[in-house]
Amino acid sequence: MMRTIQFGMAAVVAAGAFAVLPGCQNAGKRDDTSKPMAVSATYDRAYIATRDTDATATPGGTTMKLTKGTRAFFAEVPTTGDWQQARVEGQGVVYVRPTDFTKEVR
Repeated sequence: MMRTIQFGMAAVVAAGAFAVLPGCQNAGKRDDTSKPMAVSATYDRAYIATRDTDATATPGGTTMKLTKGTRAFFAEVPTTGDWQQARVEGQGVVYVRPTDFTKEVR
């Protein structure tokens, strides 16, 4: 009889552990399903602004001024289009006018 009670208690403790422990695995996690995806491009091609130019968060949006000599890092060789994404020091990833930049020579 004693062995049955011990086995029953062990089963109850195990069942309780299985009910509680999965909740601990998610402790401290936040729902970030609506968080924007991280930038996957590698902005590693350094270019310098050859003149005062504009940058914008979105093409056609409000522009901010970049001065001549501002460093920008492109993910690919600058195109001849109106806007192209680049990582600008102090601004993050923005759209710039690629024709206003030249390859940085070190």
